[in-house]
Amino acid sequence: MGARRFFIIVFCILVLTPLAAVGATPALVREYRAAGITLTLRLDRRQCTVAEGLHLLLIAETAEDAVVRFPELVSPEAGWRVAAVRDREPEFAAPGRVRVARRYTIEPQLPGNYVLPPLTVRVATAGGSSRQSVRTDEIPFSVVSVLGKDGDKAALSGLKSVPVAGGARRPWVFAALAGAGVLIVALILFLRQRRGQKDKEPPPALSARQELDQLAADDDPRRVVAGIDAVLRRYLAAVRPDLGAMEQTSAELAAALDGARFPADQALRARLCAFFQEADAVKFASRLPDPQQRAAAHDLARAVIAAGEEGA
Repeated sequence: MGARRFFIIVFCILVLTPLAAVGATPALVREYRAAGITLTLRLDRRQCTVAEGLHLLLIAETAEDAVVRFPELVSPEAGWRVAAVRDREPEFAAPGRVRVARRYTIEPQLPGNYVLPPLTVRVATAGGSSRQSVRTDEIPFSVVSVLGKDGDKAALSGLKSVPVAGGARRPWVFAALAGAGVLIVALILFLRQRRGQKDKEPPPALSARQELDQLAADDDPRRVVAGIDAVLRRYLAAVRPDLGAMEQTSAELAAALDGARFPADQALRARLCAFFQEADAVKFASRLPDPQQRAAAHDLARAVIAAGEEGA
């Protein structure tokens, strides 16, 4: 059986069957407000199976010169984890205001009832003179088995109904057992394939260099500097998660880098901290970098990546 045909069958069994119960669940949308900040929370569903996932979206609308720090979402209990985090490019919302967003992909692992913890989004001006924060509520959600709510019990009761010797045989018992077996095998293969795909992810240094190569062909200097800022933050988050590179403001990240002595070369560390401040001016104050700054940013990023490899 070809791989495509096999996964079509798996899709029909694992997704279409529980879709009637799960897919009709309405999405959750909540809005929170503070001084100059509007935070919108969107959850695409409140219930899913272990073969599916949830998508949580935080959208912050702020002044265009503000720096938004989205929180790190960590599971306080077993049963689910954050599989991916993706930041969107800032977009125009109104004169003097921008809209930024972060999307969390939540991967369920065990059936049960869970709660997404409250999340705090912090907003500061580019210079750090003013700070505000908005906190969301707890969001309950549930994960159900791919066999359905009573699927395991039905399979077990079918086992007990098989006669030991003699008597009329019941074909539906064998059909139920075969269906349950197919579901279990399909789920195991699906999870194994997903784990194999994760193992094939390139190392952080290679991913960062590939992104820098793509930015080298971009003609927009502001987009290039903002892209290098994002590449460096993602790389630091991968190799040094203790720094909180994706959540910190530039000033806070500079302090964290100095405290961790990363990179070990003090001159390189000073250049990196200065670049984050310059990138803020490009992203939020519409400063246009010159060609020399653009080339220096590329060289700095590659030097930081090399320093991270040497310290690994």
